[in-house]
Amino acid sequence: MRHELQGTLYPPGSSASCPVLVHLCEGELRVLVSDSWHSYTKQSVSSPAALGRMPRDIKLPDGGLLHVPASAEVNRWLDGQKLSARLAALETNRWGVIASLVLAPLFLFGLFKFGIPAMAVSFAHYVPQAYINTASEHTLLALDESILEPSQLNQATQQEYLTYWQNTVSRLGLPPSRYHIQFRHAEKLGPNAFALPNGTIVITDQMVALLEGDKQVLQAVLLHEIGHVEHRHSMRLIAQTLASSVVISYLFGDMSGMADLFAGASTTLVQNQFSQDLEWEADNYALAQLDKLGQDGESFALAMEKLASLAPASSMERWLSSHPMLKDRIDNARR
Repeated sequence: MRHELQGTLYPPGSSASCPVLVHLCEGELRVLVSDSWHSYTKQSVSSPAALGRMPRDIKLPDGGLLHVPASAEVNRWLDGQKLSARLAALETNRWGVIASLVLAPLFLFGLFKFGIPAMAVSFAHYVPQAYINTASEHTLLALDESILEPSQLNQATQQEYLTYWQNTVSRLGLPPSRYHIQFRHAEKLGPNAFALPNGTIVITDQMVALLEGDKQVLQAVLLHEIGHVEHRHSMRLIAQTLASSVVISYLFGDMSGMADLFAGASTTLVQNQFSQDLEWEADNYALAQLDKLGQDGESFALAMEKLASLAPASSMERWLSSHPMLKDRIDNARR
């Protein structure tokens, strides 16, 4: 069996080129140069993987380069039954292109919606507690040196909250040594509460003031923060962030300008949607714990209403915020 085609030869050590006649034979490549045939075994030549209908470059053992138009026969002779040959066939098949246009977005959706979150859940359970403790201590130290200041609440008020909180932890059967609260003053953060991965929960004086000293409402907020710790949300979010960034960079890393902008915006949206899922999980954990205490979700709903009064929701909040819309969370608590 022989396939004949025209090609261009670039001799070794020269920038010149010349047209040649090429014969692809069984196990042999023959090139006609100036009325002289040159033969090469199939094993002695090599070629990069086929790319759609792009011409093929064949590296000859003497250092020359043979440039030939792509075709099914050329791809079959060079690649045989390799995976690259099958991929090249799909790239030139109309139905294969249409299928890829449909399946590729579905694959990416499944990867970001299910694959990466599932991987993050597994990752979170394998992080040693010693690393979590160290990371939490360093995080709090960095915050204390930047945006957090010592609490301005008097010691009697702080102790009153601590006693109420320890009683809550005891009633729920949670480890009392793991979950403890610390008060900080934070003008830049405003009313806020956040949990570090080791179980330390930081409450700002501004949050206490916003909730008007209502211990039961503050308790609901703290249970939400415990939900983040119990489900290892910090570790999961780190894993999701890293994985989504790597995937987006891999897919668009060879593009510039618009691709960089798209990658940055996509990463932000992906992270925020992941974060919203985690917030819902923490909300439902808090509501379940309130039920164990014999309370309904009204205290949690009141806390969300207080926060909503500071920042009314916009139509874009659902997509651009790292938290679910407060109205949805209030309705969920009251249901």
